[in-house]
Amino acid sequence: MSLPSRWVIVGASGFLGTNLLHALAPEDGEVVAIDRRAARWPVIRDGIRYLERDSREVESYREELVPGAVVVHMASVSYPGKAEQLIESDIQDNVLGTIRLAQVCADRGVRSFIFISSGGAVYGDVSTSPIPEDAPTRPVSAYGAMKVSIEHYLHINHHLRGLPVACLRPSNPFGLWHGGSGQGAVNVFLAKMLRGGTIDIWGDGSQVRDFVAAEDVVSAIRTVGLLFASGSETFNVGSGIGRSITEILSETQRVAGVTADIRYLPARSVDVRTNVLDIRKMKERFGWEPTVPFEVALSRACDWSRTSLA
Repeated sequence: MSLPSRWVIVGASGFLGTNLLHALAPEDGEVVAIDRRAARWPVIRDGIRYLERDSREVESYREELVPGAVVVHMASVSYPGKAEQLIESDIQDNVLGTIRLAQVCADRGVRSFIFISSGGAVYGDVSTSPIPEDAPTRPVSAYGAMKVSIEHYLHINHHLRGLPVACLRPSNPFGLWHGGSGQGAVNVFLAKMLRGGTIDIWGDGSQVRDFVAAEDVVSAIRTVGLLFASGSETFNVGSGIGRSITEILSETQRVAGVTADIRYLPARSVDVRTNVLDIRKMKERFGWEPTVPFEVALSRACDWSRTSLA
């Protein structure tokens, strides 16, 4: 299979976008990094061009969507705790914005469209663990419903227009290049510990999640971009291992060398009890599996947070 003619990363200045830009090798081809804001930690090397564009205004970067390009769409204007209050704008900006982008990509003849969905939010409360891709999607949050809606529209776009679509469902990534706020428990915990802030825990801490190194998530994205060019499929991306929030708190305090100020709050209806992903499909289809141990990724994230967020 030939290499992509170009990588177009939409939402490139965010946490995963920055990690992906670091992971893409020069031999992978030209990279166009699109984001509505300037990069906080730009990746400076030959072959990467930054364009400050709003992802929803696809006509402003339409010419970058060349035939044979891999388009990775990871831009989002909301996260799980915020989406409930912004449902209308969430639909307008995220759902409709992604539909418009996919339609233009189909018209332009791109090689594939990779959508970064959410393995932590789309399934809801299910009895199966680990959760395979064919499990029912019954999200309990507006954020999860938004992600599932986009997946369905992208599959329809493939059916009607032939656009190759891969929907990747990452679990809970953590690592370098995270601002320490918003979404991402491990990085948020580290940032608050190192700054002396209070950590809010929704519930009793027994909730179980699948935490995966950002390096492993972007290696999965790169692998799919290089090897996927037909069809419309969904893939889980995680560690396949469950860890409780209490365990994560203990580990982050140990690595940071800090005793955190922790405040327990009532559990939220948007949070499920257990979410661990079945990642066998990625291994069987592409030979991908996570390679960065949790302890190693946590130590790296702590070191980076200590020096970069001080």
